Amino acid sequence: MELGKMGIEWGEDAISDLKGQTIVKHAVLTAAIWREEDQYASHCPELGVASCGDSPDHALSMLKEAVELYLVNAVQLGIWDDVSGAVESPQRFTAPIEVTLP
Repeated sequence: MELGKMGIEWGEDAISDLKGQTIVKHAVLTAAIWREEDQYASHCPELGVASCGDSPDHALSMLKEAVELYLVNAVQLGIWDDVSGAVESPQRFTAPIEVTLP
């Protein structure tokens, strides 16, 4: 896919809007990966984006691609402001929780 044709520039570490202004240079998001039968599921909780793969590394790679496409689409659809807080937040907290199963 040639993202430049959509009016979005996705560089190595940057997303630019239609006017060429850099929106995000680099972001570190959370990836959760777990095994589901014969494949691995992956999820980015900040954005609600999910993917899967044949191995944990493959699931992570596929999730990264899905997140990048999601962010490019957010810019293209004009909803960047709706997701920018999750992407640009300097603090993230993750913690395991223990629950009782039925």
